[in-house]
Amino acid sequence: MSRRKEIIETFNVDLGDLVDGYQDLLGDLTDSKAKPKLILDIDATHSGRLTNSRVYPGVMVRKSVGTFTFPKGKPVLKNHDSDKDPIGRVTSAKFKQLKQGKAFELDYKSPSTGPGSGVVTLGLEIMDGDSIEKFLDGRYQEFSTRQSFDGFFCSVCGNDYTKDNCGHYPGDVVSLKGKDSKNKEYLVYGITGPLSYKEVSVVNIPADAYTNINEMEMIDSSFERDFLVSGRDDFDHGISQLLLASSVGTD
Repeated sequence: MSRRKEIIETFNVDLGDLVDGYQDLLGDLTDSKAKPKLILDIDATHSGRLTNSRVYPGVMVRKSVGTFTFPKGKPVLKNHDSDKDPIGRVTSAKFKQLKQGKAFELDYKSPSTGPGSGVVTLGLEIMDGDSIEKFLDGRYQEFSTRQSFDGFFCSVCGNDYTKDNCGHYPGDVVSLKGKDSKNKEYLVYGITGPLSYKEVSVVNIPADAYTNINEMEMIDSSFERDFLVSGRDDFDHGISQLLLASSVGTD
């Protein structure tokens, strides 16, 4: 009997050094009855790299990236707690191919320990005020994605773990006789089939060092403008502009 598997991937993002003043900003927005939104653009997950004894092939990730937004944007949660209200939603999902040709198509045969063969970039819209504060002051820095998949294949013999157990366990090292009749050691890892992404969560356990927050944007309708923060170097300037705007009284 076929069984559909579900896995969770965690990773770390570095927000850099944040400036003081965010509490005053958020306080002003709350007092003015504004409903600010924090827009994040992140490198969320990578294909073709070895992560926790499994590999997401680039071909499969590229094919599956649309499930982040179809039929609607997946929720942004805290600690994968689906019983609690989401703090935001996924608004966009794109796949960027980092390798070409056979290096991409066969990335699962020799998985990378670096950035891999491709990256999924997500747009997140955070609407929860408490969570916005925690993103800005650096308490929220790590994320995790949850996905189910059809087929989870052994890197050594090709067995589908969702149907049967071949005795090769991901993370183990096995010794097999090669074409030259000499024994070689092989790392066992799982290779996923088509993926279906369920949600992305804020968590406390980092894993993938190659993920990153590319942009942060605070939107407040009471100012009739928004402020874009692109990367670490521009953060101080962006916050100073937000603080300047918040100091201007509104009727």
